[in-house]
Amino acid sequence: MDDMERIIVVFGTLENGDLWKGHFGDAEFFTKYDFFPGGAYEFTGRIKNLKKNEGEKHGSTEKMQGVKGLLSGCDCVAACVMSPNFRKMAENTVIQPVVVKGCENAGNFIKKIAYNYTLISSKVAGRKAGVRDTDIPVF
Repeated sequence: MDDMERIIVVFGTLENGDLWKGHFGDAEFFTKYDFFPGGAYEFTGRIKNLKKNEGEKHGSTEKMQGVKGLLSGCDCVAACVMSPNFRKMAENTVIQPVVVKGCENAGNFIKKIAYNYTLISSKVAGRKAGVRDTDIPVF
């Protein structure tokens, strides 16, 4: 597949691989998938969240910076709930945050991201062009 069409999405999971349903930065692990047009996707890795307890309070900038350091090359972060740091990311970074509602498991979560590939891809392309759209898609 063409790298220009690929978007790299990271979301939180528990140690056993189940979907993390809390705030993104509090996840035990970050799971990475590449998504492509037409609904194709593939698992590309997982990393332990070593920054989970960083920062003095929830939503701290220190924690956001620490987590961002773990997500090298990531185009988009996705979570089940909105995070205060998602708003900061939307305003100040090239990473596009999205919120995916109503998913009971990682499989459904991934399918919802694949279904919304066109929207996410357009937001990512805008960010790469320097547009800091503060709208955070929720689907």
